[in-house]
Parts: sequence; structure tokens; C-alpha cells
Amino acid sequence: MAILHQDVPIPTFFQEKKEEEWTDEERRAAAEYQKKVKELEEEREKFRKVVLLRYSCDYLIFTVVIQTA
Repeated sequence: MAILHQDVPIPTFFQEKKEEEWTDEERRAAAEYQKKVKELEEEREKFRKVVLLRYSCDYLIFTVVIQTA
């Protein structure tokens, strides 16, 4: 569950400068930041689906056990 508590650190220049003022290095860092944020969001979505599937299966098993008892 550590993935839920992870965050990608926001580059400091995001808050200090307008995008028009960024250097080439800052533009590359911004692109890398956005890539990491997207990857983390995708991992969180995968985790959410796994958890949802797991609990759905558990619920179905519980329902079948209760009905057959």
C-alpha cells in the first residue's frame, strides 16, 4: 500500500517562475516530473483495480458460503 502514500516531489521552479521563464534544463525536469506523475497515477489505478477485484471476489465467496449454509 506504499504506492498510496507516494508523491512525486514538485520542482521548486514550478512555483517560482512562469513557464515562459523556464530554462531548457527546467523544461526537461518539468517533462520528467509530468512523466513520473502519470506513471504513479497509472500504478495507483492498477492497485485500485486489484483491490476492487479482490474485495469483489471475497464478497462473492462470502455470499455463496452464506447461501449454501
